[in-house]
Amino acid sequence: MPVCTRLRFDGGTPRQHESIDAHLRVRNDPPEGLILHAAGPVEGGWAMFDVWESHDAFEQFAASRAVPAGSIPDLPEIEEFTAEVIQPDRMLAAMLR
Repeated sequence: MPVCTRLRFDGGTPRQHESIDAHLRVRNDPPEGLILHAAGPVEGGWAMFDVWESHDAFEQFAASRAVPAGSIPDLPEIEEFTAEVIQPDRMLAAMLR
């Protein structure tokens, strides 16, 4: 079942996110099981929101890439919850109109 993870970095900045992103190589080498990644400023810091195919996919990424890369100096607040994922087929929707 898909899960969403929200990582909140108190005091985090766009520059720190760029550094983490460079270490994790999510843009150029997406991890297995990642459906969506989004990040942006939140009150008092920075947050990353990811949708994963499963909890195991997130755990595998954390264990194999995030922790060994040492890219996260201080562990963020992590929230995880199950989700229903809907990926609309815009072409089909346009044809059915």
